[in-house]
Amino acid sequence: MLNEWLNTIGNIYWFFMLVAYPLTIRNGYHDIATSKLVFFFTFSFLFIIANLVIHIISRLKNIPLVKKDLQNPEKIILIILSITILITFIKNGDYTFNIWAPGEMHMSILFLGTLILVYFFIRQIPYNKEFVAILASAGVSLVSLLAIVQFLGLTFNTFFYSGGEAPTSRTFVATMSNRDLVGFYFIIMLPLCFYLSTNKKIAYKILGIISVILTSLGIVVSDTDAAILCFAFELVLIALISGTDIEHAKAFAINVFSIGTAFALLGLLAKLCPNTADMAFIPTLFLSPIMAGLFVGIAIILFMLVHFNRLIVTRVLSTITLIILCLYPLYILIYTLLRGNFAEDWLPFDSFLLFNDSWGSSRGYIWKMSLDLFGEKNIFDKLFGLGAQGYGFAYLEYVTRNPHPGYSLPYYDVHNMYLHYMIEYGIIGIISACSLFIYRAKMMLTDTDYFFKIKGIALITAMISAIFLFFNNINMAFIPCIL
Repeated sequence: MLNEWLNTIGNIYWFFMLVAYPLTIRNGYHDIATSKLVFFFTFSFLFIIANLVIHIISRLKNIPLVKKDLQNPEKIILIILSITILITFIKNGDYTFNIWAPGEMHMSILFLGTLILVYFFIRQIPYNKEFVAILASAGVSLVSLLAIVQFLGLTFNTFFYSGGEAPTSRTFVATMSNRDLVGFYFIIMLPLCFYLSTNKKIAYKILGIISVILTSLGIVVSDTDAAILCFAFELVLIALISGTDIEHAKAFAINVFSIGTAFALLGLLAKLCPNTADMAFIPTLFLSPIMAGLFVGIAIILFMLVHFNRLIVTRVLSTITLIILCLYPLYILIYTLLRGNFAEDWLPFDSFLLFNDSWGSSRGYIWKMSLDLFGEKNIFDKLFGLGAQGYGFAYLEYVTRNPHPGYSLPYYDVHNMYLHYMIEYGIIGIISACSLFIYRAKMMLTDTDYFFKIKGIALITAMISAIFLFFNNINMAFIPCIL
């Protein structure tokens, strides 16, 4: 009976985090994160309390629970990670304020501690992989559909304004806040959609293919280079792991063909709809006939390789493509060094290849400034960090001493999750956090089960996206689900 209750509680949490949570929204851009934060804390606390009660009852009544035990290295990493967060909290004082850090609640000991406890319990509850994939596919399909409709300008509230009755700026939101967070959500759910498309049940397979199509389109219309880069990585990695099984390789080819066809159709719709949102150079390319034809052509080649049982060729081509993608930092370096030899006018490649202060919506300047800021701190601050909200205060102090023309608006986030976490939780904190991610990625990618390989790909692309992403409770709430 207790095991049934435990599984039910786990299934309820999966449902709320994969379906209800992504769709939770109230009435405005600034309210999305707040409403989701309340949602996350409410159901996470209920999940943790329910697990604690069941575990206590099982001990009192000596009823064994069917559970998946954490590996010893994982337990050690979790303990070290928890201790580093506690040390940082104690070190920076003002405990009644910092325990929830109202200006940056997603970096508080309360939020991070909740994440760790949820992860600890969710890792020990056996779950139905098919059920999780269905929930993920259903949730992301609904969000993607709304994003596509907003992109085409077919809704009255295509954009949510970021300021008052006379807005000066607007941002694409779907139900997941701004473009970066929308794109991040799509890329971490796409692999689970691929997994469902390999299901032998025709209804689930169709749902999987539809969700792959909608999520791929959602990634493109979210209009961020980071999401596009992760999309490319995901496709290549999925091709690589699918190249060891005929059925998985066939399903991958069907999905690639479907994506190419969908790109062509959305590109046509975008031309017909008068209120279609503008997009950057790279995302716009994906809705061109050339890109659609490229996907369809690749799908045909994949079908031929499957038909003649030449999956080794698929794996070789995927490996070569993966190496080419991994050299992206080198392309940035070469392009930046040689850019002065080209035309002085802006080129479409500058936005993602030219590294300067303006690169990545000013990330170039913010990263360099943040590294300087970190370098000024004492050894104790470098090891254990400035604590939640520490970056915002340090940033304001730094830019006051070192004003930079054109960057008068304050940035309270580094827009690089690794660098931001290192500043607020120190070198020891970032090493322990990354150790957990790397350990789980290795465990899942080396698992014999296709589901965990797929889940490992979701984690890898999330780690890539974190290089360009800012901290927010919206994206961080998914950490236990993808680990």
